[in-house]
Amino acid sequence: MQTQKSPYPPVMLIRVAVFIVVTPTRLFKYEGEHSNILEKTKATQICIHITTKADLFCSAAKAEEVSGPSPAFLPLLGGGEIDMTTERNVVEPFENVIAKTNLVLRVTDDYKLQSVAKGEHPRFAFLQPNETLIFDFGSEIYVWSGRNARKTNGRYAVEYAQQLKNKRVTSDASLFGTELGDGRAPWTLYLRVFQGVQNCLFAAKFSDWQTSEAKFYFTPRTFRKETPLLCADEKLEARLLADVIRGYVHPDPSETLEDQELTREMKNVVTENLTFWQLVGEELEQIERTNVFVDDCCYVVRWQYRIQISGVRRLRSGQISEKETGRERVAFFYWLGAKTSPKQQGLCAVRLAHMDKEKHQHVRVAHLSEPPLFLSLFNGKFISRHSSPSADHRVFVVGGCSAAECYANEVDPTKPLRSHAVYLRLSPETVAVVAGSDTVQTSVKNGLLLAQAMVNLRKEFNLK
Repeated sequence: MQTQKSPYPPVMLIRVAVFIVVTPTRLFKYEGEHSNILEKTKATQICIHITTKADLFCSAAKAEEVSGPSPAFLPLLGGGEIDMTTERNVVEPFENVIAKTNLVLRVTDDYKLQSVAKGEHPRFAFLQPNETLIFDFGSEIYVWSGRNARKTNGRYAVEYAQQLKNKRVTSDASLFGTELGDGRAPWTLYLRVFQGVQNCLFAAKFSDWQTSEAKFYFTPRTFRKETPLLCADEKLEARLLADVIRGYVHPDPSETLEDQELTREMKNVVTENLTFWQLVGEELEQIERTNVFVDDCCYVVRWQYRIQISGVRRLRSGQISEKETGRERVAFFYWLGAKTSPKQQGLCAVRLAHMDKEKHQHVRVAHLSEPPLFLSLFNGKFISRHSSPSADHRVFVVGGCSAAECYANEVDPTKPLRSHAVYLRLSPETVAVVAGSDTVQTSVKNGLLLAQAMVNLRKEFNLK
């Protein structure tokens, strides 16, 4: 079975095939009355992959099976109908007929196109780490780049792929349902994919697709005779252990950027500009400056800063200046929400690598593990929230050890509250600061600052 993208406006469903319709929130599977077991199994595997991996940017938890003219299903296909007259082609299967439209091209080191395969099924062996390939499946065009491929080849491949969209394909009547003359249907799919972050639609084109799985080997431990305790007194041993733990010194958090260690005590780091991007679909789109991040999204923050140097003697005048602004420095932070998929996280890192032409340092920031340097960029007003709040009353827990590094993270409102924490309760009318009996004064002050920040963002939190 070979999956093929179907046209969006009106589709005629046939009873000898299986169809999958993917929307951002719902997933439909239609099994024709006379479809075979291989087609049904393949469709089920694709649906399971979409629901478990949130692939193709679909958030559906399960696939909805459609057996007839469902009112929620057919309108998505532009008012299409179920064709009860078409019979299965027993002479030549559809997979072989449609494979005649396939074309695989390779971008060489001198930026020319070289034919790899034509009119046949693609093979997994084509996908080499140093290759840049163009897969033309008629209704879908993919630019595939290996992990070691040259970026320049990828840019040329994108230009070549755009030109292919304007060329007619063979057997267009079998593929599109009608002869189009010049060009292709306007709904023709074009995607850029990278090795390791392909979607299931691309992988389904290969009958010999291979997935790498981690293998764990267990080596039995050799028998060792039990060593008696050196200290028979458990209370004495506990006191000795407490003395050892008390002697440990917790290292101060720091971040090393461009061979310069940045710590909390440094007062000579000056922020010049902050620029934000959000991963929308498969591309990074620039957004306005914000301090509210959503837990199912990925964000990129470009930090432009300088490090001031004091005690610099000028050559001409001989005077020592108190502060001298150093050179301009840039670092990128890419924040990954807790509910983002591995594919989204990989795409965010790949898109950032392609966007950053100067090759600045990139810092990965995981949700709820934000370093103090990242939090300080928001001046103690960093807030992470759920993508779809479950109730009108929402709860945020306040964290951070100082006013410059405090943050608020949305939590489940049904969970019990801790006595040593500070929470923010949001309702459509008010923002209440709830402090436990064992909280410290610093956390309460941080909660008040974050509550004021939420009041200033009424529309973001649906406050009246």
